[in-house]
Amino acid sequence: MRLTALAGTDGITLKATAEFTTKSFDLGKYSVAVGLTHAVLQLDHPSFDRERPYQASLAKESWSESWKARQGTALEGEVKAGIGAKIGKLLEFGTRGRAAKDTAESAEQKANIPYPIVSVTPTGWQISTKLGDPRAPSGTLPDGLEGCLSGEYLSGRNDEHGDGYNARDGTIALCLLKPNRHGNDPRIVATLFGASGSLKIAVTPAPSAGKPVTGFQQQAETKTHEDALRKAFIEICIQRAVSEEAQTGTMLSGEFFLSEHKLNAPKLPQQETRAKPTGDPNEQAAAIDAKS
Repeated sequence: MRLTALAGTDGITLKATAEFTTKSFDLGKYSVAVGLTHAVLQLDHPSFDRERPYQASLAKESWSESWKARQGTALEGEVKAGIGAKIGKLLEFGTRGRAAKDTAESAEQKANIPYPIVSVTPTGWQISTKLGDPRAPSGTLPDGLEGCLSGEYLSGRNDEHGDGYNARDGTIALCLLKPNRHGNDPRIVATLFGASGSLKIAVTPAPSAGKPVTGFQQQAETKTHEDALRKAFIEICIQRAVSEEAQTGTMLSGEFFLSEHKLNAPKLPQQETRAKPTGDPNEQAAAIDAKS
């Protein structure tokens, strides 16, 4: 998470970039991949008011096919699961099939509208949604982490159609900050949190694991590893927040600390004021006539 602030006649132009990546590593006979589908940016600026906050969406051309493909895979899985059902569960299969069909039709409708990749909240921004970022080409992210955040956000990159305050260099700023009457505190703090339910952990057998274990045993071991890794990840985030003395007071249940950037606002240029003439205008005019 990086912040830059530039003072101008309109106020303080605040820019920001948030970078995300997925992590992969081996754990015994398993391969592990970790990523996030969405995040929350909290901005604290006690002596300033936020104006023209940045927001961005993705045009349907840049995400609809990915969305349809993802939903199509889910539909295919529903159908395959139903085919193997026993005769006594045919009714259940019909219900499940109709639900999957409705999901596909809903996906078709949603794919025709812009996708919010950066949304404004009362205290900051949300990056992506629970559905994740659909822009990554198929096969570029680890298996199980499709839709996870990857690359730079808040900067208008990769078909990010942004709207907000235009900076002097032609880019769109995170926001414009204007002084308020609440004090003389120059601090500006941006804190990045992982959103509740955003952490994705994929555990798969490593290629070097040798003979695979049975299906039930593998599922049980995978679930155990996922739970342990999730707990360890959250614990690391807590320790990092404590060591960095991060501002986590506004963190909601299920959120976890990622990073923070603090800076002091630059001084704004002094506004030029013109001295106004004093006294009675008629007296001033009479004095000028007397001199002449």
